[in-house]
Amino acid sequence: FFVTNAGHVITNHHVIENGKRFVLIGPGLIEPVAGEVIWSDEKQDLALIKVYIQEGQLPRGLPLYSGIVPKTTDVYAYGYPETQFAIHHRQVSLHADAVVDFLLKRA
Repeated sequence: FFVTNAGHVITNHHVIENGKRFVLIGPGLIEPVAGEVIWSDEKQDLALIKVYIQEGQLPRGLPLYSGIVPKTTDVYAYGYPETQFAIHHRQVSLHADAVVDFLLKRA
């Protein structure tokens, strides 16, 4: 999903592990968009992709919460990290901007 207005996308490492450049398609994109992996971590199963798209053509994200989520707020992640559906429960320890800034500095 898009995490910055500059075209950064966070996904899982297992999605990109055999490639460096990708074409992204999906809701909100007018046409396929080229992207390049600029950071990934197999152990954390995270990857950061830079999408090359003209300004103003980024899809709008789905606003789930409009304020800053207080630390220790319960959050849940649902998905298929391997072959079975999983639900993970954690508490907020960092804000999203701090995580994205950290990943961009490592890229």
